[in-house]
Amino acid sequence: MGEDEFALERILQYKEAYLALLLLDLEPIRDDLEACYCPTPRGYEAYDAVAMFRTFLLMGIREWSHISTWPQELAGHPELRILSGFEEGEIPQRTCLRDFPTRLLDGPYQKPCDCIERPSEGQRGKSFLRNLKEEKEEAKRALLEKKSSPSEKRSQQAVRDALESLSSSQKPDFIARMNELLWKCAVVPSIEKGLMGDITKLLISGDGSALESQANKRGKKTCECFSQGIEKCDCDRLYSDPDATWGYDSTNKVNFFGAKVHAFSTYHNHHDFPLFVSVNRAATPDVVLGSQELAILEKFRRNFLPEGRFQYGAFDKAYDANAFYELLAILGIAPLIPINTGNLSPNPPGKFKRDEKGCPLCPGGVPMKLRGASHNRGHNTYICPAKYQGRTNGKIVWKVNMERCPLGKLCEPDSKMGPLLYLRFNEDYRYNPIVPRESNKFKELFKQRSSPERLFSQWEKPILSSRIHRRHHLYQMRLTCAAINIHAKIWAREHFDIDSVKTGKDVIACLEQILHDSEKKRGSG
Repeated sequence: MGEDEFALERILQYKEAYLALLLLDLEPIRDDLEACYCPTPRGYEAYDAVAMFRTFLLMGIREWSHISTWPQELAGHPELRILSGFEEGEIPQRTCLRDFPTRLLDGPYQKPCDCIERPSEGQRGKSFLRNLKEEKEEAKRALLEKKSSPSEKRSQQAVRDALESLSSSQKPDFIARMNELLWKCAVVPSIEKGLMGDITKLLISGDGSALESQANKRGKKTCECFSQGIEKCDCDRLYSDPDATWGYDSTNKVNFFGAKVHAFSTYHNHHDFPLFVSVNRAATPDVVLGSQELAILEKFRRNFLPEGRFQYGAFDKAYDANAFYELLAILGIAPLIPINTGNLSPNPPGKFKRDEKGCPLCPGGVPMKLRGASHNRGHNTYICPAKYQGRTNGKIVWKVNMERCPLGKLCEPDSKMGPLLYLRFNEDYRYNPIVPRESNKFKELFKQRSSPERLFSQWEKPILSSRIHRRHHLYQMRLTCAAINIHAKIWAREHFDIDSVKTGKDVIACLEQILHDSEKKRGSG
């Protein structure tokens, strides 16, 4: 079997991914990528920035772990070089590939100056002298300094910062810039293709996942305490990861050393579309990350999708905080969040009690019946659980089922529906949500909350559990590329009948069709 036959077999093996890669148009992000390079380089001319980014997408498709060995893979498989966009005989060196994520981390190029400290300067080196205990205390002091009042909770502080960032014009950080690339070349095209449904009624969901670092969680001792009989000490130690911290994995019920991945996504037509993905400190609560990143996501929505709307937000119990509900209300997002009875009592101060879902209880201790919601008046209406509407002689009348009344007698026998209870949304966003938790609508919409978990499941083996890096910005690069690839694969499934493509030549024909359609579109434009 010749080399051409081997190449056709390899192309057939990754047919869906390669078709998806060629459907991606990365020209909208060319300026963002080229801005990270020096406009007047002194040495050799830089490789094409779009080709460099595309080869990282291809690296994610092939689930290639080591950046340093990717040039050999490009040299041994010509189809990979062609799909990346490099010219014949043009293969980037491993130093160029390793420097590319660092360029994106530093952002738009700035002339070297002693007064400017690049973010990448803290990432250089093989080991870093750290004291995790002192870093933890320093992080606590920094949080206390940011508080506007001693009683302000961390979730309230995060919401306050999020609202301030919505109105500010400060330069975006690395996470925001990477997700802006995701929106420009993946999210916006998915919307334009009509794959995400009604953009005025989008349901977004968010969740976090543990990301264990490749670094040794215990570090390397540099002191002589152990030789002096001191088994445990608080001296500085050497760590190969400058940013990893300790966190708690609530899924597996274990502590871990690394970072936390947080993602926002939306679900439509059996597809999960990533909208935002970030890598953060391991100990940061989900509700804090959700507040900060929801503000950035709202900025993207205003810039790229002004006619769209995030109508619903589905989250798990970790986001059940009053401040987060207030942020959702300000952004016009209806919350779909169950009450966390483990941390907060389900009964707010008032004249009536509630069950574990927050539904009000009648004087007999039975959940009252939801009559409906009046969005114009801004309240939900609850009625007596024993009263209902039925038909008598073809007419709709109010009836009573005394088996549903625990007291054995009606509290308001002369009333059709009473006792009545009106719960206004703006009085308590947590206990009086726009979509009541006991309603069928809540149950139906809340099923989409698992969308980020399905994304984490796809990323588990190649990224989240493989421990392939010791730097957060490299994981951020990997996850952004993985999110873009998910969008492109959905396009490939919608554009082609993947099952009918059974040979390498069929894949080549599809690739040629994509190139022909692309050239035709450019010519008409």
